[in-house]
Amino acid sequence: MGVAKVFIHCQYVYGLGHLVRALQLAKGLLSDFEVYFLSGGESVEGISVDLEINFIQLDALYKEEDSNQLSSVDANLTTEDCLNNREIVINNLIKEIRPDVVITEHFPFGFLFEKEVLNLISKAKSVNNQVKIVSSVRDIIETKKGSESDQKTVSFLNEYYDLLLVHGDENVIPLETSFSLSNEVNIRQISTGYVVDNSLKIGQDRKKTIVVSVAGGRVGRELKDAVIDAFKIIQNQVNHKLLVFDGAFNYDFEHVHANDNIQFFKFDRSVFLKELSKSDISISLGGYNTTVESLCVGNKTLIYNREFLGQNFEQDIRISSLAALGFIKTLEEEQLELNKLADILLDQISSQSKSSINNVNFDGVKRSIKEIKELING
Repeated sequence: MGVAKVFIHCQYVYGLGHLVRALQLAKGLLSDFEVYFLSGGESVEGISVDLEINFIQLDALYKEEDSNQLSSVDANLTTEDCLNNREIVINNLIKEIRPDVVITEHFPFGFLFEKEVLNLISKAKSVNNQVKIVSSVRDIIETKKGSESDQKTVSFLNEYYDLLLVHGDENVIPLETSFSLSNEVNIRQISTGYVVDNSLKIGQDRKKTIVVSVAGGRVGRELKDAVIDAFKIIQNQVNHKLLVFDGAFNYDFEHVHANDNIQFFKFDRSVFLKELSKSDISISLGGYNTTVESLCVGNKTLIYNREFLGQNFEQDIRISSLAALGFIKTLEEEQLELNKLADILLDQISSQSKSSINNVNFDGVKRSIKEIKELING
């Protein structure tokens, strides 16, 4: 037997969390596996993909925050066209690659792509009856009190899967906080620790900078605008500079003008991580990656507790849990008011800089690789 082949299915519909986390896992797996990465979301210019990863871009689908309907990124294709084209690509790839491991990012904790992923699993098992199926999920599921689909998730895990990797620290936010049926999952489930980018430079000397970001950028523009306006009021009172990163899917900065104290950046993960690593303060929306990376580098972390539509309480659960532990400070909607936010920024600037958080597990990639190797080696 040659090098084992790992096939990762990753779908993101309006944020970047699934893509960034799954790519980090794929990168880590390269040392031991041949890795194929199937991406179903809109392509992102500001994220680099390791050249050793066999990256396959499917016809991309997305959805708006206030909709459950999928839409084609390519206006010349209907959603049905996209799904049909994707099925053909997946079937041909599975037949050609004959993977030893299939990893599904977020599924079966979300069911927008149920038919596609179940077909992928079925085809993989038909060409290799020894294939191992792994579910990879973030620290928090969307709902606070569970949902009627939770039992379906459990059933799918127990029927189709061999391993569940939960990319969080159970001593910080255990899975049962947002998924009450975790004790009904019969397969091996592991809290891997948080997944962070290995390019983060931890322990650098702090610069007097405030980094504000909104990841994908389909939501959260009000945070960027409010911070920019508030900083303009105080910029002559402080030595800090404001670094503002645009979202991956929007371009808001054509109408703004930088000065010596405010700098604007197009979305670029590598530049963002470099600046985040040495910043004094991070301000964001509370998504998985930026929150975990801010905690890892140990800057002062201020998170906007935005109300998301529908039953999506992921950020709310993460924010409230981390705030209760004293790891972060929160911003409520009413605090985006100009003078209130200016006072909050001044308070953050003058507060004691915190050091890296101890006893939080940021080795999610390392533990995931260990578990996958043990799974296929018996």
